Amino acid sequence: MTEELSKEELKRLQKKFQEFEKAPKYNLNSEEVFCICRKPDDEGQLMVACDGCDEWFHFRCMKLDPKYEKLVANFYCVFCDRLFNKGKTLWKRKCKLEGCFNPIELSEEKKSKYCSEEHGLMYMKQALLYKVLKQEDLNGQRLLKLKEISSILREVDDCKALAKLGEELPIYSDFYPDAKLSPHLTEKVAVWDKQIQQVTTELERLDSRLRLVLALKEFLKLLNENINIITIPDYIPGPRTKSSKSKSKNSKKSDICGFNRVILDLDKATDMDQFKANISPYLGKNAIDPEDFRKLYQEIYPDDDDMVDSVGPENWLARFCLKDKRKCNKHHSWLNILADDYYLQTQLLEEKKKRLQDERQTLMSDYNIERWNNLEAKVASN
Repeated sequence: MTEELSKEELKRLQKKFQEFEKAPKYNLNSEEVFCICRKPDDEGQLMVACDGCDEWFHFRCMKLDPKYEKLVANFYCVFCDRLFNKGKTLWKRKCKLEGCFNPIELSEEKKSKYCSEEHGLMYMKQALLYKVLKQEDLNGQRLLKLKEISSILREVDDCKALAKLGEELPIYSDFYPDAKLSPHLTEKVAVWDKQIQQVTTELERLDSRLRLVLALKEFLKLLNENINIITIPDYIPGPRTKSSKSKSKNSKKSDICGFNRVILDLDKATDMDQFKANISPYLGKNAIDPEDFRKLYQEIYPDDDDMVDSVGPENWLARFCLKDKRKCNKHHSWLNILADDYYLQTQLLEEKKKRLQDERQTLMSDYNIERWNNLEAKVASN
């Protein structure tokens, strides 16, 4: 909010601005003069341009500390700010390191509290050293020595890992590698690991099937495009535009059902590459040989309209249902149903895997706490 000026302050500021406006732009030596002091820029003094009037002003005359030179984001002189309300001077955020007056690094990819990675490391070192020197226990002794702090820092990769220290109890076996699980616990862990591996294997199997279904969905678009090229005179490949919608020849674009009986054996398939080849040698590719496709299509539709009863087994196109999918009640929405089924199975298995992993983690955490408690009791008894 702009601070309201008293009548005297307003009058004094208006008078000062009138003097500033009427002052000559050049001195007696024909040198250009600037700022409210109306002096030339011949002493190498730090200056800043006003974003409201484009006039140049000395830092000293505007009572700005030169150390803030790189922190100015938008500057408005006293006239543009208080008299004409054109804007307020804004500052960039300063680097958090004490004594540094550079702006912080700020971009879409990176947001930081420091001007550089080097200053970030320096700040963390200073902050950590301060914490270590200040912390004391009840007997006036430091809880951690610098050597111990150094050892901890060597074990973490970044600040996030450092911040997480203490959130979880350390793994007992990491400190005592010779420690072994009890036979009973070893058997339990083996059962969980086996179940998790079985679910992981099934997820990989489902993923390969789902990727094939999605590839088949794209392949049907390719089939439709090639059928359109054959059946529609002067067909223009590609998506329909506003101009093409009005043309009757493009209004009957092919949209086949595309069901293929081979897909019924998808769950039993062991060799996915061979399975794809059984559907079509072009499945997964970006184009179909136009001459080969025309030959296969004309073998099925020799008279353009009438479909023959049977063709040779080498005609892979005949394995697809070429009816308009809006009129094919037998295979209605088969591809979406198949994809949804695989998505649902995947979701259920991922939830099961997460539950098994959590149960295993709880088992190991309980055992870890038990081992540390036993060690603590042993040390206390000695």
